[in-house]
Amino acid sequence: MVSTGDVWVIVALRGGMDGLGTVIPHGDSDYPGWRRALRILAPGKGPGCCLDLDGFFGLHPAMAPLMRLWEAGDLEIIHAAGWPGARHSHFEAWEEIESGVEGAARPSSGWLGRALTEANVSNPLAAVALSETLPFLLKGFPGAVLMPSADAFRLEVPAGARARVGQALDRLHAGCRGPLEEASRSTLAALGRVDEIRGRIAAGTGGYPATRFGQRLRLLGELIRSGLGVRAAVIDLPGWDTHFGQGAARGPMAEKLRELAEGFAAFWRHVRTASSRVGVLAFSEFGRRVEENGSAGTDHGQGGVVLRLGRSIGNGRVKGSWPGLARHQLSGPGDVAVTTDLRRVFEEVSPVRWAKPVREPAAPAPSVSGRPGDSYLTK
Repeated sequence: MVSTGDVWVIVALRGGMDGLGTVIPHGDSDYPGWRRALRILAPGKGPGCCLDLDGFFGLHPAMAPLMRLWEAGDLEIIHAAGWPGARHSHFEAWEEIESGVEGAARPSSGWLGRALTEANVSNPLAAVALSETLPFLLKGFPGAVLMPSADAFRLEVPAGARARVGQALDRLHAGCRGPLEEASRSTLAALGRVDEIRGRIAAGTGGYPATRFGQRLRLLGELIRSGLGVRAAVIDLPGWDTHFGQGAARGPMAEKLRELAEGFAAFWRHVRTASSRVGVLAFSEFGRRVEENGSAGTDHGQGGVVLRLGRSIGNGRVKGSWPGLARHQLSGPGDVAVTTDLRRVFEEVSPVRWAKPVREPAAPAPSVSGRPGDSYLTK
């Protein structure tokens, strides 16, 4: 629920992240048969092996920076999660996911925008999109701010005149009464705080990776630590459409996973002890096909992985009922079956009443031997 003191960060992994290449079911005896060129070895079985999580699942070695969070209980992983249906189109999938409604009769607003409106949050930086364009997820909330960098939130006046103009605006609104005075003063105060943040960012990376994703997380961390009233933020990390040359322990996907993990690890060091309680949800529009294709890549699938950061939310086990990878347990043309509806995860964040009832997914296939089903339940 979005409530006073909470900050929710949504990271959209656009392109369809390969869940089987991110959180590897090394305990599933059917996994090696589907993945040859792309196979990640089980823990201790050779160079580039995965990092054991719970005896059945392992984390891709490029995501080693997240192991400390896992061990501390600050990382939750949900496998075989996804949106209902078998949509293999990026655009259709994101339209439904961001609106929060399955089917053609979708609202013109995003579920997070509706949640913020319903929660009645009202400060200048309550909702921030650290991206090039405003994501549909935040539409419906009139106070959403587009801030691809700290330079995007400043007075558009010559540098030498900013202090003078700021003082004039302060005097102009000092005599106002009611909501206008409050909104004006809070906006001017926020401009001043962001000026301070801009100076800190200019002084160095702050321990974050120097990637665009890393530096946007750094900006968000500074906004949160500065007490500016951020309640929700959306960041995109594209580049997960790995149809060819995906790589295994090394390669393009491994580099993308490293970028994600290093950014998350730095961000969590920065904000874990912030006065506001911070939660992070990272998810993709769908996973990838179970079997690798002839181009050493993977095609669009269904069930994928959700990563969630929060203080002491993990229990040392990957969540979700694992459907299994035997041929009869797959969904559609050869996909990981979805056993956790993404909307059940979103309900941790959003008080929105869905326009259509949440449809429970079909009962999962029998669990793989040695891996009892572990349903994901909201807390």
